Amino acid sequence: MAIIITLFNHKGGVGKTTLTYNLGYTLAKLGQKVLMIDADPQCNLTEFSIGIEKLEQDIISGVIKYTIYDFFLHDIRPSQQKNNDIHPEFYSVQNNLDLLAGSIDFAEMDSDIGLAISGLQALRYIPVAVYRKLQSVAKNYDYIFVDLSPALSPTNQLFLKMSDYFITPVFPGIFCLQALKNLEKIFKKWNRDLSSFELEGFKTVLPKYLGMVFQNYRPYTRNDEKDTKSAKRFNEDKERLNQEVINLASKLSGFDMAVDETEFKRLFEGKIPYTIAEIPDYNQLKMIAEDSKLPVIALDNKILNKNGISTPQYIEKRDEFITTHDNIANGLIKLKTVAN
Repeated sequence: MAIIITLFNHKGGVGKTTLTYNLGYTLAKLGQKVLMIDADPQCNLTEFSIGIEKLEQDIISGVIKYTIYDFFLHDIRPSQQKNNDIHPEFYSVQNNLDLLAGSIDFAEMDSDIGLAISGLQALRYIPVAVYRKLQSVAKNYDYIFVDLSPALSPTNQLFLKMSDYFITPVFPGIFCLQALKNLEKIFKKWNRDLSSFELEGFKTVLPKYLGMVFQNYRPYTRNDEKDTKSAKRFNEDKERLNQEVINLASKLSGFDMAVDETEFKRLFEGKIPYTIAEIPDYNQLKMIAEDSKLPVIALDNKILNKNGISTPQYIEKRDEFITTHDNIANGLIKLKTVAN
């Protein structure tokens, strides 16, 4: 049965999609079977991994596999499903890595999910039906990653509650700091709103917080900039985020919604709780990755050479990204000993 991990931060632009793709690809490379779910109506993960143009062409030609809208349509709006016997076929991104493509139409279902969670009796079936549908495919994978939008939406509320663990990607600055401060209140309310569905077959175990992944870590670009005021401010921001994520994990632990420090250290050896990883600015590698429909860790020397950056500097940087994501993935693989 898959371990379901959501990536969520209600601050946008923090790299949720990039991290989802890189982690999914890394785990697949390590022999794990992974499904990525693009639950953001902006469909960035779909564009990044297969391309919206391909998705639209498949829709027109009638050879579409499945989008998240198609997948959950019968569970949320049974009367609109034309064929209830359709079996889901996800996009194969690479060996061991599949994608449940995003759809802007999925945003239309947010109101239905919201009314269901708020207690409208006629739609009360939705949370349990969606949970059972997700579980029906979880048995075919080792990991499911859910890339959520930054919205405080009923859809995100439902997906996070259905997950086993969640990670918060963060970006340097006061806005992510404020976002972390808000999460405890948000999660308490989300769990309270869905708790009444547990008696009807909904998930009873709360998702657990693993920690944050600090992205775009770039205090300086040259060694002679190490002691500049801007580098100092950057590191001060980093320390504030480190402290805030410790505070968040401590508060979430109060209602059994975070892994404890001992478990964190077992999963992510050598890391300070609850900072899972520090990932530098991707710079030009990110643009090349997006153009190539590949995660940064999959950019081989041939691709770098084609784009004119097959220099020792960029090769070393790419290799550092590979090592960092391997370390995160190995930590996530250790979760199986908890799940089993």
